[in-house]
Amino acid sequence: MIVEFNRRRSIFGSVIFVVLIWLMYPTVIAQPQEQHRNVCEKRKGLVILVEFPDIIPPVGEGFVRERFKKLDVYIREMSYGKVCTEVDVTGWHRLPDSIKRYSISPANLQVDKSRVAKLIQDAIDAADGKNDFSRYSFVVLFLGAQFKEYGMVGLCGYPGMLGWKQEMVFRTKGGQIVQGGVAIFTYQAHLGTLFHDIAHVWGGVSAGKRILPCLYDHDIQAKHPTRNAGFGEALIHMGYWDPLSCHFYKRDVPPPGYPHGRS
Repeated sequence: MIVEFNRRRSIFGSVIFVVLIWLMYPTVIAQPQEQHRNVCEKRKGLVILVEFPDIIPPVGEGFVRERFKKLDVYIREMSYGKVCTEVDVTGWHRLPDSIKRYSISPANLQVDKSRVAKLIQDAIDAADGKNDFSRYSFVVLFLGAQFKEYGMVGLCGYPGMLGWKQEMVFRTKGGQIVQGGVAIFTYQAHLGTLFHDIAHVWGGVSAGKRILPCLYDHDIQAKHPTRNAGFGEALIHMGYWDPLSCHFYKRDVPPPGYPHGRS
């Protein structure tokens, strides 16, 4: 994708991405003759639309549904049709506090984790009455706010910003248990950002560690937290070859993936 990368790094990047997909979906690279059958391992998610009392959401439910349809297309292509995702999108749920009460730093290492926890708790409580959380293997909070208002365009609450202890449990005010994990996005999140943080959730936790970690350097990211601030400086491992490293190369193109194609 990027001509200045030499052939050796290209091969290395492809191998690493294959390994990541295999860790997430053990059957993806097995039995190639059966991979084109119309059967996929479905990941069912609940997308909670979150609004704040001081912001009018600039997008509608149709916009959100379309974003996740594109995510499904990308996942199907990258897994050769073995994995797919389907989400239910709630109506807008207004949280009790203004966006300023939930906003965070764009630098991972400087994020106030109590604010992430409050956002998740308030959102799942707001959606508690009308949704059966036992039907879903992951939850997404889709914010009706801009990156500059919230602080990050996307992140993984768990396993991620709040740690990755295997015994961590989110519970609604009504007692429902949130399974899998929780990812958080502003409406400006690129397709690659959606995949990056949802992949953290799908990868899960083993022996107290995330199966799918970030492939960029967090210490460098603290100095260059956004794309405009030079986030590319943090891509010292996989560069722009892997969505767990870069999220995306350019906003107007799909995220990186296998060399065979794009979504």
